[in-house]
Amino acid sequence: MLRPLPHRGDVVAAGAVALAALVALLQVRFDDAWGKGIHFAYSAAALAFVATLALRAPREGDAPRAYQSALLAATFALAVLGIKPLPYGIEDAIQNMRILDAIFESASSNAWVSV
Repeated sequence: MLRPLPHRGDVVAAGAVALAALVALLQVRFDDAWGKGIHFAYSAAALAFVATLALRAPREGDAPRAYQSALLAATFALAVLGIKPLPYGIEDAIQNMRILDAIFESASSNAWVSV
């Protein structure tokens, strides 16, 4: 029943992306008005629905079709929406990239590199 037909996969994936955007909009718009349980309930229902579509989509060959990737990305987005905000920001990610760049530079020059 919840298996998208290959010729309708693009439409199904577009609907899944729209559903993920709706969930994000509801969480932002009604964050103060609705309790955490209500947010979790509709997020979990949308996540289960899209994940089922993504996992039951028929594969054609070794590589997934584009709509299957879109369904999996929407599933990931819905899963992330249900998680609390991360305790760290973009500054930590930038510092991690600087450290990784220094590691690669040190490995290629065979010398210490300061961060």
